[in-house]
Amino acid sequence: CPETWLCSSALRTKTTAHFFAQEAQFPENELRYMPSLYLASYSKMLEIINSIDGTSKDAIVFGHNNGISDTASMLVNENILMPTCSIATIQFELEEWSLVSAGLGTLVQFNYPKQHENE
Repeated sequence: CPETWLCSSALRTKTTAHFFAQEAQFPENELRYMPSLYLASYSKMLEIINSIDGTSKDAIVFGHNNGISDTASMLVNENILMPTCSIATIQFELEEWSLVSAGLGTLVQFNYPKQHENE
């Protein structure tokens, strides 16, 4: 379970974050709602990621397109289109969040509900 949960202040992302927090048994009162994540560009999302507290090993960000797709794509240097409710797990071999930048991430997992429609 990620230690830091950042979420756009929009109702749709709040609803999604609450669902995941309940499933992960993460205290919902520790979700950080950030108006600046609403329709944030790659540069704004990177600024937010770079400001994550250094004590957090893992973080989850609930955002919106086009920014969330652009951010995932830039971080792993690969074209990633993130449809509704998709999850991209990106790993960094870095000691500090402030060092995260384009091309330094490795895509570990990419999943979204519609890819499982025929199962």
